[in-house]
Amino acid sequence: MIVEQLSGRRGAVISRLALAGQTATAEQALEVIGRLSTRPDADPIVEGETLPIWVGRVTEALALAWPAHGNLLIFAAHEFGENLGRWVTDAWRSLDADAKSNLVDALELPEFATPLFELSAEVAEVRLSLAVTPQERAAALDQLNVWLSRLGGAENMASARNAAEEAVGIWSLLAAIPPHEHLSRLAQSLGNGATHLSSYGDAATRRLAVNFAERALEIDVNFDPADAEYWPRVALSQFSLANRLAALGDLSSRHRLLELARSAVETYRKLRRQSDFSDSFSHRLAMSLGSLSELLGQFGEIEERPEALQVAIKGLAVCQKHVVSNPAEYLPLRACLLQTVGYRLCER
Repeated sequence: MIVEQLSGRRGAVISRLALAGQTATAEQALEVIGRLSTRPDADPIVEGETLPIWVGRVTEALALAWPAHGNLLIFAAHEFGENLGRWVTDAWRSLDADAKSNLVDALELPEFATPLFELSAEVAEVRLSLAVTPQERAAALDQLNVWLSRLGGAENMASARNAAEEAVGIWSLLAAIPPHEHLSRLAQSLGNGATHLSSYGDAATRRLAVNFAERALEIDVNFDPADAEYWPRVALSQFSLANRLAALGDLSSRHRLLELARSAVETYRKLRRQSDFSDSFSHRLAMSLGSLSELLGQFGEIEERPEALQVAIKGLAVCQKHVVSNPAEYLPLRACLLQTVGYRLCER
């Protein structure tokens, strides 16, 4: 019934009016549009196939709704998935440069939402174009690197690498100025670049990721150990470097990467104990134990295989204690750890 109305003579008016109202009305309209986006005919089977009339009208209405309800559109796309994410992104693309510039500061994009990767990258590009200070430009480049890396593909990865290198260059210059207050941001930018470049890039890009991770760890270990964030940051940088070395696949580095990973696990174990077994550090410990098991399975000597299994089982035990109280965080992690335990058992 709704699709017939949207496809009819007054379909464009109906869709625009539904999204032009107050927040509550727009939320209700987006709930309906979200459900419509899951229909089989909302997604063409063959690339290039013409979309139904009603989809075009909904997309036009979404474009008109962007100025007043941009974040509602983002939240709806995050909830309902790929088709609505594509419509919201297409609607964004139809806006002129001034409209986009007026909107970007208020937009709240999810940290990780596959249907919104393209939109997030395009928003980062607009923010980059509006940057005035070196700090603003570097921060926008860091974000652009994240989203382009997640999109993948040769062209996006080349652009991501350029963004990462420029961001690190800017933060390096700022960090060199006394009293070196931008050192922390430089370390974050290096870690950010290392993480997002190593998984997708070619060998040269993976070597750059290792270099970034090395520099980030060098900076982090020189901060004040009395700072509450010191040990969590050092452990994160240690694991980042271990994983970057693993991605490079250089067997000559295996002893070092395992040493880094074991050190990070011990740090998370101490932090968990000191925090009275808090959710946050329990999750990080379980994740780090799973990662260490993977690294031992891939790079460890034959005599270290039993340790790889024991480490995975310990990670699963940590995870099990929090599954009931925090299923959203721990159920996916438990599934990964169960898989890791299965792999280690098959290696015996």
